[in-house]
Amino acid sequence: MARKSKWDEYVEPRLGDVEKWARAGVEEQRICKALGVSVQTWSVYKHQHPELVEALKSGRQEALAELDAALFKRACGYDYEESDTYIRQEGKSYVVKHKRHQAPDVAAIHLLKKNWDKENWTDNPVNTDIKRAELELKQKLADDKDWVGLCALG
Repeated sequence: MARKSKWDEYVEPRLGDVEKWARAGVEEQRICKALGVSVQTWSVYKHQHPELVEALKSGRQEALAELDAALFKRACGYDYEESDTYIRQEGKSYVVKHKRHQAPDVAAIHLLKKNWDKENWTDNPVNTDIKRAELELKQKLADDKDWVGLCALG
């Protein structure tokens, strides 16, 4: 009687869990332990089974989307409600709700601009100008070489 591999028995039926764990940020080493497979076997499975890689990628993409949304919210600022519970001397408690505002976070703005608007935002604009000039010079040299090459053919 043929023995089922650990893939068939331990991993494939739990691909949904793998995606959920990846979304939650669980390290692959911990996922291996939860599934009962070694890290080496896990690596082999990732090469042999594209659906495993897709489950990991899908979970991580969802987590990244949530992080992007949270970072964007932090960069823009937001309103929230805070509750404080107080207890009177008589033993009765009451709740006081306060509306608060979280001001935009400059570091979050900087991070978003740096990653989402690379053409117009950089830590070092002088370095960007130098790199643009260097690229233009390389393109001009490449064009000149083509021209020189055409002259040699003529």
